Amino acid sequence: MLDVSANAGDNSITIQTPSGLTGWNVGNRIAIAPTGDKNSIIESEDHIITSITDNGDGTTTLGLQDPLAYLHLGVEFTTTRPDGRSVTLHQRAEVGLLSRNVKFEGSKNPSPWYDEIPACENFDQLDLGLHAQQNCFVDRFGDEEGSDKFGAHMLLHSVTHGKIEYMEVHHAGQAFDLGRYPVHFHNSYSQPNSYFRGLGIWQTFNRAMTMHAVNDATFEYNVAYNNMGHAFFTEDAVETGNYIQYNLAIKTKPSSSLLSVDQTPTSFWIVNTNNYVRGNHAAGSAGFGFWVNPPKRSTGSNVDNNYCPREVPVLEFSDNVAHSCGVYGMWIFEDYTPRKNNWAAECGSSAGQAGADHPMVNFHTWNNHRGCEMSMGDGVHMNDFVSANNFKAELSLKENHATDNFADDSTSYHNSVVIGTTKAHASLPGCTSFGMETPWKFGSFMVHGIKFINFNEAEKASDSCYGIDYCYSSYPFDCGRISLWSGVDWDNSDRKGHFEWEFETVLWDLDGSLSGTGVPNSKVTPNSNLYD
Repeated sequence: MLDVSANAGDNSITIQTPSGLTGWNVGNRIAIAPTGDKNSIIESEDHIITSITDNGDGTTTLGLQDPLAYLHLGVEFTTTRPDGRSVTLHQRAEVGLLSRNVKFEGSKNPSPWYDEIPACENFDQLDLGLHAQQNCFVDRFGDEEGSDKFGAHMLLHSVTHGKIEYMEVHHAGQAFDLGRYPVHFHNSYSQPNSYFRGLGIWQTFNRAMTMHAVNDATFEYNVAYNNMGHAFFTEDAVETGNYIQYNLAIKTKPSSSLLSVDQTPTSFWIVNTNNYVRGNHAAGSAGFGFWVNPPKRSTGSNVDNNYCPREVPVLEFSDNVAHSCGVYGMWIFEDYTPRKNNWAAECGSSAGQAGADHPMVNFHTWNNHRGCEMSMGDGVHMNDFVSANNFKAELSLKENHATDNFADDSTSYHNSVVIGTTKAHASLPGCTSFGMETPWKFGSFMVHGIKFINFNEAEKASDSCYGIDYCYSSYPFDCGRISLWSGVDWDNSDRKGHFEWEFETVLWDLDGSLSGTGVPNSKVTPNSNLYD
C-alpha cells in the first residue's frame, strides 16, 4: 500500500515495505488502485518501474516511467471500537506487481483489429441524437480494444493436483465464452496439495481466476488487474474448504455476455461460505467488492437437490477490504440463512441459526455507493466492521425472514464503527450517508456495539448525514417494526437519526446508550400525540 499520498503528475510513489521488497525489479509493471469515489474505476493505473530506493524506514520509493494520471491516497484514520479496542482504517491505494519471469500470454495487439478508444469527457453534454457521431466510450473506462478479445486460456480439468506459482498471465481469457477463462481449475474436487499462488493476471477478457468444483486448495497472493467479469470466481457452490486469501483485485469491469451478474461484476464472487476467505482486497470494481450469493441448491454440472449452499455457515470471512466500488463494498444477496449442525446433509434444517458461532469479522469498506448491505436472510453476525465515506450508507440490512426472533443468533452487527467522513484528506467527501439503515419490512435486527463518528454536517440534501436511517429507503406510511440496540457511542454526531413518518419504527434501547438517557429498556420513536 502507499505510505503517503501520490498526486497526479508525480513520477514516483512510496510504498510500505516493513519486511523489505523482494522480487520487484526495474522494468516490472505494477498496478495502482484507485482511491476515489464509487465512480473511480477509471483512476486505476499501471506503470513501469524505473528505479527502486530502499528508504531504510520500512518504506520503498518506486520511480515510474510515466507520471501518474490521478491522485492516489495514502492516509489513515485511527479510532476505538465500542468495546475500547483500537482500530485503524487504511485509506491507501494498494500496489500490485504484475510482471513475472514466467509468462503465459495470448497474442498481443493484433494489428488488423487493435484500436484504443478513449473514454468520453463531459459525456453528459454529448449529442445523443439519431444522427450524432460518437468516437468515444460513454461511461466506460478508456481502454476497450477493437480486437476480438480472443486470449489464451488455461484449463486444469479432473486432475490429481495443480501447482502454479509466480507466473504472469496476460492477454488471456476468451470474451463471452463460458469456460474459457485465463486460469480455470475445473471439476477436480479434493485438492489439499494444490495451489495457485503469486500470479499476476492482467488485461483479461473473461474473468481472472475460476475455482469450479475444487475443494481444500489454496489460492493466495494473486493480483488480478483490468479484467472483464467477476475476478475471483467460485462456480457451482460446491466449492468448500479452499483458502482464498491475500489476493488483490483492481479494475473489475463488466462483461456484456457471460452470466447476467457479470454485467454488475464483483471482484470476489462467493457462492459457498464454507471457505477461508481472508485478507483479500477489492479496489475499483465497477460493481461490487465482495458478493455473497449462495444459491438455494448447488448448480451447473454439480447439481444436488439435497445440498443447500444458502444454509451453509461461514467457515472464515475475516480481514477483507473493499473500496472505490461502483455499487457496494459487500453485498449479501439474494438470500442467506446459515444453519447449525446438519446443513451438509439436510436442507431446511430446524437446528437453528448459526450466526453467533460463525461470524463475518473485521470487514473494512470505504468510498463505495454502500459499504455493506445484507438484502435478505437470517442468522448472519457481522462483527468488528468499519465503514466510512460511502455515498448512500455505511452498513445496511434491507430485510430478513424472522419477525419475532431476537435470539443470540439473529442477524446483527457487533462492535462496529461507521464514519460519516474521516476527513483524512482534502479529496475525501464530506458526510453524505447514513451510518446504519435498519430493515425495511420483516426481520429481527440487533445492534450490539456501534460507534457513530462525524455525523454532524450534511454535504448534500437535508436528508443526508444521519447516524441512523430508521427504515431502509423508507417513505411515508412504510415500515413500522422493532430493532434492538445496545452499546451505542456517539462521537461528533449530533445528527442521530432520520424519521420519515409518525409511526415508522420503534427502537428498543436495551441499555439507554442509544437515547443517551442511560435508562435500560427505553424506547425511541418518532414524535406523536398518541403517546408520551
